[in-house]
Amino acid sequence: MKATNKPRPNIRVKLPAIGTVALEVLELPSLSLPPGGVGPSQTVSVYISESYESILTVVSEATLAEDGKLDFKQLVNKYGFDVKQYDVVTEDGYILTLFHVPGTLDPVLLFHGIADSSDTFVIRGNTSLIITLAKLGYNLWIGNSRGNLYGRRHVSLNPDTDKKFWDYSFHEVGYYDLAATIDFVCDKTEQDSISVIAHSQGTTAGFVLASTRTEYNEKIKVFIALAPIAFFNHLSPVLFRLFKQVQPSVSFLSQWGMKKFCETMAQLRI
Repeated sequence: MKATNKPRPNIRVKLPAIGTVALEVLELPSLSLPPGGVGPSQTVSVYISESYESILTVVSEATLAEDGKLDFKQLVNKYGFDVKQYDVVTEDGYILTLFHVPGTLDPVLLFHGIADSSDTFVIRGNTSLIITLAKLGYNLWIGNSRGNLYGRRHVSLNPDTDKKFWDYSFHEVGYYDLAATIDFVCDKTEQDSISVIAHSQGTTAGFVLASTRTEYNEKIKVFIALAPIAFFNHLSPVLFRLFKQVQPSVSFLSQWGMKKFCETMAQLRI
């Protein structure tokens, strides 16, 4: 239903990890409203097709807390710790940002999950994993995978113009990104092996690395898998139901572009 000059109800758009915020209906070019319309106090689900970027901007500005405006280094500094930054270059040319929060205890590498970044380990402030471990004195290294907010560089490919930059999966994240990051940390700390804490797809990357490049099993002292993902057997019915629920979003992503979706999710820390 297109917007008209008739009185419009308040439309509230809910996005993951951002919350619900009211938006002016007349700013939205395409809405899917229930048959018969809605009352002024009702909340409806909205499918936005053309102005998704502007919606994200409005929602972000309306709900962003102070910490949400800070990058990784600024967050760590805010909560009382120094942080150093390095570049890790993978075998296939991706340039990944690696952060280091110095400590006196053994080195620990943290590796994030899907559509995420190193920020995920510090956005809870004083109760975050990084700050908690830093207070205990651990020598922390926080990695990033290709394509996220801190991984949009390559020795020859441009993420804004080269589709090949985005031609990868969790396999490459494990085989190349995690491997290069572990090698870098081992070299800098002069250790033969380090401890690794991974989350979600980060654990999948760890399983890929350990099974395809078995020499890295000797370089990982302890592997702590948070919300691990290893097997996808027997999931067809669940996936089918999920696809039916998110089909409008899938159609939208196919039009808008998965690359732009990944970039936006990284920027919003979803």
